[in-house]
Amino acid sequence: MVDDVESAAALVEQDGIPGGRHSARESGAGKGAWLATLGMTPADLTGKIIVVAGYKGGIGKTLLAYELAYLLGAVLIDLDWDRGNASRAWGYREENRIGSPLMDALGRGRVPRPLAGGPWRPDLVPCSAEFGIDQPPHEQLTEALETWAAAWGEEYRCPVVVDTHPGAQSSTYAAVAAAHGIVVPTVLGEREMEATEGLVSELKSYRIILIPNKVGISPPERYIKWLSRISATSFVPVGPSVSNYSWLPTRQRRMAICASNPVSARARPLVEELHRVGEKVVRYVAA
Repeated sequence: MVDDVESAAALVEQDGIPGGRHSARESGAGKGAWLATLGMTPADLTGKIIVVAGYKGGIGKTLLAYELAYLLGAVLIDLDWDRGNASRAWGYREENRIGSPLMDALGRGRVPRPLAGGPWRPDLVPCSAEFGIDQPPHEQLTEALETWAAAWGEEYRCPVVVDTHPGAQSSTYAAVAAAHGIVVPTVLGEREMEATEGLVSELKSYRIILIPNKVGISPPERYIKWLSRISATSFVPVGPSVSNYSWLPTRQRRMAICASNPVSARARPLVEELHRVGEKVVRYVAA
């Protein structure tokens, strides 16, 4: 991976950790190292494309994409052009840059060079506001994602995770068409379940896995039954759940939560849940 040379030094300083922009993998540590617990490495998922999607915002899609990309040692492609996206959480500031790696690659028909996340963040192809108003045709974006995944598979021996914009966007359909697996965070609430049911209904022929997210201590039985009905009627599996954590919305650190070493007592239950989700996703995609 290569750096965005223009501001690499500034980002290292902001990270507050020496070598925070060096993307070389560390033996037994860093992004992708968790796969060893499954007897795997990122190379075992080479070329695989995992898309995280949802028809409603606020369901925890970006956090899940960010953590999955870290756990799998994947390149994270951000297709969410709003400011609360993975790119901004990573530390990328579009307003301080000249040009957009994503738009440049799409416009020139070339493979982008991901920004290096170091051992604590996934490597990233950041999104830009321009992508929201100037998206390529559906087929072109699908072909580009497949081409990039194949090229990075040869060079970096790793999979790809794509975070999408909330809603039924053209770019989401393009990403889904390229996906080997689609992860759908599912919040057990009225509007969220309506959105999930709509997504599953539209994408029945695709390899979807539902991940109950932001689950409270005692979720209403109505939504549990609703989720079970969606799964049974659409033949879509439901993966391990992720609980609701009140401290997450105010977290400011850029490093992946699963990169913490040692893991704090507060974060440990979440990290364990994310590991279970990661294992389910890996088994599902690799099958």
